[in-house]
Amino acid sequence: MDREELLPGECDHAGPVLIEPEDADGKGNYRANCLTCLAFGPPRATHADALEVLLERSRV
Repeated sequence: MDREELLPGECDHAGPVLIEPEDADGKGNYRANCLTCLAFGPPRATHADALEVLLERSRV
């Protein structure tokens, strides 16, 4: 697939997004990672919060 790379500020993080726990044991905070531009959101307590903060950053 040929496409130009997007910078995190140019991406809307509409998907695909990977949300993973920061700790190997799966406990603790989660981080959302946009697989289109490779941007990471800040750690949050739940999957939903991690995704929400990543999406909010794209609207700024």
